[in-house]
Amino acid sequence: VFIGKYPDLFGDVFDDNVEIDKYPSKYIDIFANTGFSDRDDIITARFICDRAVQNELVRHRCLSFSVESTRYVKYEDGLTLVEPWWWPEQETADTQFVRASCQAAEDAYCSMLKMGCSPQKARCVLPLMLKTEVVATGTVEYWKKYVLPLRLSKAAHPDMRRIMTMFCEQLGWDPAEFGG
Repeated sequence: VFIGKYPDLFGDVFDDNVEIDKYPSKYIDIFANTGFSDRDDIITARFICDRAVQNELVRHRCLSFSVESTRYVKYEDGLTLVEPWWWPEQETADTQFVRASCQAAEDAYCSMLKMGCSPQKARCVLPLMLKTEVVATGTVEYWKKYVLPLRLSKAAHPDMRRIMTMFCEQLGWDPAEFGG
């Protein structure tokens, strides 16, 4: 089980889990068809995050999504997990428990594959910390009006707020404008 944060586009290791740049980039790609209006301009972003954050993001029906499949991807070489940003620097009892749980999930998944289960059957034991990629497309208006206010609010999950803050900053938008 690999648990870690993802490096930024330039290869340095930051405490950032998402990256945005002109298409294509390493962790988040943005293709922006701009020059018209917020209603007509389109932004497509590719995020690398965990399954829990991805599940929150895909609830926005005003965007279109493409998500990495756990149904067909076979994690034979082990799982890659995303460490939450709020985890403390030092191991604690709860982080040790989470790591042990993730190891048990990986062991169960690999055992199911060895017993002949298909990846789509074995995926039922995968943890929400599993690394995934999600591509989201929507108009600038939808990102600003619907997605960002909800995902930057104080009630949003800390990892989601972190990703959306970086999304805004790397597009030159002020997250505070949307509640962040």
